[in-house]
Amino acid sequence: MNDALRQETIAVIARTPHTIASACQEVGVSRSSFYRWRALRDGPAPKERPAWNRLLATEDAAVLGEAKEKPELSARELAFFLADHAALSVSESSVRRILRAAGLLPRQAPELAPAAKEFRHKTKRPNELWQSDATRFFVPDWGHYWSCHRSPHTVGDPPKKCGGQIRLWRTGECLG
Repeated sequence: MNDALRQETIAVIARTPHTIASACQEVGVSRSSFYRWRALRDGPAPKERPAWNRLLATEDAAVLGEAKEKPELSARELAFFLADHAALSVSESSVRRILRAAGLLPRQAPELAPAAKEFRHKTKRPNELWQSDATRFFVPDWGHYWSCHRSPHTVGDPPKKCGGQIRLWRTGECLG
């Protein structure tokens, strides 16, 4: 289909009083083709507007200025300091983002535990490896309870949702 015919098809479908789907079906063009052609004709979508709560340049400069004056403060401490002394309410994550962009906060490599070469507890038959989870919670007027879930699974299989056991018991009053 040449470009002129595509433009005419887009115009016809756009002018129709029917839905886009029914107009596309009537013309014999898929809806995805219509929307793709229209996007190509209209050009790229307009850029997103900046966030309404974005910090101003002066606020960024204030964060950087205080960070350079007090390099011993962490991002959290700097956010609290700015709120207390500079009348600037800024979140810890925003402080961290500004400092990282200015090169004042280097990226820290995550602490990784080295993986073992092989699994220590080798299973020889099903149900030898169990997964368990325990949660302690408080129910008003009833007390503290433990909920434990145990589910067997073999290596490589995902834990079964209904194949385990759920136990619930009340804790003694001595546990605080």
